[in-house]
Amino acid sequence: MEVVSRGIMELTGYRPEEIIGNKELPYSDLIYTEDREMVWEQIQESFTAGDLYEIEYRIVTRSGQLKYVLKRGKVVAGESGGEVFVEGFI
Repeated sequence: MEVVSRGIMELTGYRPEEIIGNKELPYSDLIYTEDREMVWEQIQESFTAGDLYEIEYRIVTRSGQLKYVLKRGKVVAGESGGEVFVEGFI
């Protein structure tokens, strides 16, 4: 993740600077183990289709609490056309 709001603290217990650029923790590590493959597959499908996606899944917070989140996003091509990234919110 390149941009993370301060709201991540209330949601996960982690500060934005801990997650941005995977500095201390990749956001994907917060996704509940049993949900990771499903999340990955749905995002990959949206890459192929070039479509919006909406995924509900679970995360594990710093304190170990399990929370449900809703992620909405879209695959976007960068300015050069070859670079692809996901833009969205949780």
